[in-house]
This record gives sequence, C-alpha cells and structure tokens, in this order.
Amino acid sequence: LASDTSIGAVYDIVLDYASPLLKSFQKVIFLDPLQVSDAADLLTMVMRKQGKSIDRDVALIAAQRLFGVPQYLIFIGYALPSKPTKEEIEEVIIEELLTGTLNIYFELFFEKFSYEQKAVLYAISRGAKTYSAIAKQFTSINTVRALKELIKANIVRKIEKTRRRVTYTIYDKVFEAWLVLKEFPELRKETIQRVLLSSLSFEAYIREILYSLRQAIEIIDAKGDRLVIPKLERVERLTKDNIDVDVIGVIEGNKVLLGECYFGEKAKIEKALELERGIELAKKIGYEVEIAIIFSYFGFHQQLIEYAKKKNIYLIQAEQIRKLAKNANLPQI
Repeated sequence: LASDTSIGAVYDIVLDYASPLLKSFQKVIFLDPLQVSDAADLLTMVMRKQGKSIDRDVALIAAQRLFGVPQYLIFIGYALPSKPTKEEIEEVIIEELLTGTLNIYFELFFEKFSYEQKAVLYAISRGAKTYSAIAKQFTSINTVRALKELIKANIVRKIEKTRRRVTYTIYDKVFEAWLVLKEFPELRKETIQRVLLSSLSFEAYIREILYSLRQAIEIIDAKGDRLVIPKLERVERLTKDNIDVDVIGVIEGNKVLLGECYFGEKAKIEKALELERGIELAKKIGYEVEIAIIFSYFGFHQQLIEYAKKKNIYLIQAEQIRKLAKNANLPQI
C-alpha cells in the first residue's frame, strides 16, 4: 500500500515506466481533494503552526484557487504573510508557480515526461483541446502515443462528446496554470490574468464541469425546483459590450444555457441583475436562452432567492455543484 497527497508521487511510484514498482500494485485509487471548508481549515492550521493567521474568507479563496489539494495548500501556507488579503493570495500563488516551491515541485515532476509528452501538455494548456489542434502545434511528434501515455497516467482527461468530437484537458488545474506560465519553443507565454481566469478561477471550474457532463443530469436547485442540465456541445466565456458572461453553454443550434458564477459568500441580488444583462446580450447576438443559472458555492441571500422564483432563474450551490462534478468525473471540492 502506498499513498500520497500529490499525483506526482503516485506517478513516480506506480505509473512511471522506469519505476521498479510499476507492476507491484493491482489497483490505483484517486481520491477527491478536500472540500473547500476542510481545505481552508488545513491552510489555517499550517499558518497557525508558523505563528501566522488568516481570515476565514481569505482562506476559502486560497482553498478554491488550489482546488483543495493538501500539498499545494501546505506550500502556500509557508509562503503567505500573516493576515494576507485576497489580492495577496493570488499574488503569492502566481509567485509560487513562477519561482517558489510550487515551481520547484512541478519542475521535478515535469522532468519525468518525454519531449513528446511535454509538448502535448504545453499545447493543451494553451487551448489546443482536440487531436488535430494538438498535432498542428508540433508536427514532428507522435501525438497519439503521447496522449495515450498521459491518459494512462491520469495526467490528461479524455472527454468524448460524440464519436467524432473528442477533447482533452489536463486534470490538475494548478499544474495546468504552471504550464501556461512557462516558456516553450513555438508557443507564447500567457498573461497572469488569463491564468487566473482560465485555470484557477471558480468560473473555470464550473465551465469544465458543465462541458464534461457525461449525460444529462437532474438536480433540485436551492429553491426546490427541478432542473435537468443536458450535455452541452461547447461551453465558453463571453465578453462583449463591456458585459462578461461567465458561462454560455450551447445546448443545440442557437439554444443555450447561461450562467453567472460567484464564490466567497452568499450571493446577493446583484448577481441576478448581472445574469439578466448577460441574457439580454445573448439574445442580442442571436441566442435563445433556455436555462439561466446562478452558481454560488456558499448559497444565496433570501432576497435573491425570492427574486429568482419570479424570474425563472435556477440557483445552484455547493451540494449540487459536487453532484455535477461527480457526473463529470471531476474533483468534488
């Protein structure tokens, strides 16, 4: 029996072809990361042992950004100052990915991969999600072989939307963020803001869940209303006319699901107003909004609940988000 809090150690011991223990294990079981509240407790404990403190709401932000992975939270706990702000959380995470302990950790982990595997990981991290898009980035490598090896090692996830529509994503979003920040021949280095939005944000987590749903799923929202979320053809972020829409998921043709995401405390009625602005934008572009949802991890103020009842807006919080994540085969934070 071997266990560890990081996929890197599991890869070294159990999945790496060079490991002498490669064939010694009959089963590899991947457990979900900690839920956000438990992850925040761990970070608080780590900092307390160093004589530092952290506000609960700030600890929750760090727990979400690091997707509840214990090892990453321990690294960050040592790097953070006492009483950090939310802005300092993001600054320290980026600094750690660029030059800190997280960078050293991922550098050592990355050394284990072949050139082909590294190339595929870099391509996926920069938005090349299909086989053809990845192959176009690097014409001289065996993309099929590299993808098979990375999927077997649980580094890359294969999402089969249809028999002809298959996409690939990196399972560990913190590792993906590190990749995005790195230089590689033929590819550009991304901006820090894009890293936060595309890899580490709560809205990015929700988008990946919705895109990865393996089948239509029925849930009961925070108002007690029944909602069936279908498999979506694609899920994106929409920005136009100074309006940001966190989630726009294509159901079929011009029919879409629209979502607004919020993390940190109970959502207030302003989130419904933002969602309605997004709905008007979508209609202006030519979409037909079939489902409108506010995703708020910590729930909703009563005023928003009453407003949503009148406006046919669904409200989804942590319990339902974890149910969706389970259906999508993603970490249930």
